[in-house]
Amino acid sequence: MGLGVRRRFVAGIGSDATWDPGKRRHRRARIAAPSVLALALFASGCEGRGEGQISGTLFLRDCPDQDPTYDSKRSSTVVPSPLPDFALNPTYFFVDVQFAQRPGWYPDPRAVDSMFIRLQRSSHKPDRTDVFQLSVHDIDGVLAAQQAALSRGEPGVPIIPPNVSTMNAPLPDDPAESVRADIALNGSCQFSRVEPLMRGHIRFSALGRNVGEEISAELRVTVEDGRAAREQGSPPPSPNVAGELAGSFRFFISRGQRGYSW
Repeated sequence: MGLGVRRRFVAGIGSDATWDPGKRRHRRARIAAPSVLALALFASGCEGRGEGQISGTLFLRDCPDQDPTYDSKRSSTVVPSPLPDFALNPTYFFVDVQFAQRPGWYPDPRAVDSMFIRLQRSSHKPDRTDVFQLSVHDIDGVLAAQQAALSRGEPGVPIIPPNVSTMNAPLPDDPAESVRADIALNGSCQFSRVEPLMRGHIRFSALGRNVGEEISAELRVTVEDGRAAREQGSPPPSPNVAGELAGSFRFFISRGQRGYSW
């Protein structure tokens, strides 16, 4: 996209890598920040600690654990009241830091450092466990936007749609609009009808990007059904997804070997 070559550090459990500027190639470096449980499972060279929780209410139609109206023999349009309780109970904390490269005499000023943060219920691969994800497109810009937001009395920088996994969405121009979030119950419910949209605020108390640095934040989001809003109006009378989630997390980036379980 004209943003230059990127150098990546992946914080999770993975393989070491080196950057060779002469050969213009790189291999991914993976760094781990597992919780005590993950350390027990993967003690080979993995250091770090993590703590956090994402909880509240979450309704996902046709997911038995999050849909009290679920009936395998017939479809329903009823929205339960109250909405089901939910707690992610993460035991594995992962960050993928992408460092922008600015080669040449006239580097592209749009090249920025970005990161992906993932909280997982277990240490399985992301498509086999429940996950909550965050993406931050412009780390320095988000920190500046957060300072400005707090000075105005706002709770933090906005979390806005689309989802982290939406690949065809354009990159944001405004750092204050560069935080995305989504939740996927790939372990407990792989076949929900729609992907939830997240909208809310996050406040970072630390946003490190190098080994040994801390990442911590508090957040609050509402869970929306974008398709139902388009088809039924806003707010939709019969969404397939609804809820409110809040939480926090704190971990330190550390280097380790690959350690997903199957």
